[in-house]
Amino acid sequence: MTDSLSPRMKDFQKFTHQGREFVFLVDQDCDGDCCKLWHTVVTPAGVPCFMDWSPYSNPTLADVLLWIDLGMPARTTGFPLDGAELRNLATARAAATAPQPSTI
Repeated sequence: MTDSLSPRMKDFQKFTHQGREFVFLVDQDCDGDCCKLWHTVVTPAGVPCFMDWSPYSNPTLADVLLWIDLGMPARTTGFPLDGAELRNLATARAAATAPQPSTI
């Protein structure tokens, strides 16, 4: 799957990542003036995993893939995740696992 339809994922889409098939689902909760979006990724084992993403936007495919690569994390602040927060989390994890220079 690519982002060729739009820069955002929508509704129901299957995609393959690292040789495994996932399904992305969006559930709309509309109440009068406002609609909220609830994002779920179904793993290759068939387990639905709630993506704690802003209910007012859809993640890009790149955001979803990074979220999977990071181990499907929950929010790290008092706010739902977004692309910038995922990239900050990835940068922090990379820095924490980078080889440290020798002090000898």
